Amino acid sequence: MDRKSLKNRAKIIFKNHYGMAILATIVPGLIIGMAAPAVIIGTVLLAPLFVGQALLFLKFSKEDIVEINPLFSGFQSQKYLHNVLYLFLQSLFIFLWFLLLIIPGVIKIFSYALTPYILADDTVESDDPITLSRQWMDGYKGKLLVLELSFIGWYLLSALTLGVLYIFYVGPYIMQARALFYEEVKLANQTKQLR
Repeated sequence: MDRKSLKNRAKIIFKNHYGMAILATIVPGLIIGMAAPAVIIGTVLLAPLFVGQALLFLKFSKEDIVEINPLFSGFQSQKYLHNVLYLFLQSLFIFLWFLLLIIPGVIKIFSYALTPYILADDTVESDDPITLSRQWMDGYKGKLLVLELSFIGWYLLSALTLGVLYIFYVGPYIMQARALFYEEVKLANQTKQLR
């Protein structure tokens, strides 16, 4: 996995879907801002949006024209409770690991990082997306850590612009890079299973 080429592809893809990528970044952010005081309401609204956001960024790399509808796909009745349950469990497990120590908590953040993408990806069959994420990330946690650390400069610039740069460039860029990372990890794991 070549981090530099992954990031270059992410820039090209998100720029081709610039307006939609910004919407996919802003909508969950607005809901976080409005629902922050009510944790349960936030979870019920945000979990399906995070799944929809993952789906939208996965679609950007495969389709020339993408509508906003996939952002709300996590609210579909047959998937809604499944999405809320597994993203709630993901957060709960990470919290519990952090109670032990910071390092195990950080490791679990990276172990479970693919969960929203697995939930969004109709081509992946899984009864337990958290466990599948943990299995797929075996050998890839360090690569994701390096990818995330490579964006530190962008986060600092975003802070200097009071988040404006994040909304209009950094957020969509990072989310597209994460979606491409998921695709590469998925392909590597599926190829390994075929051997």
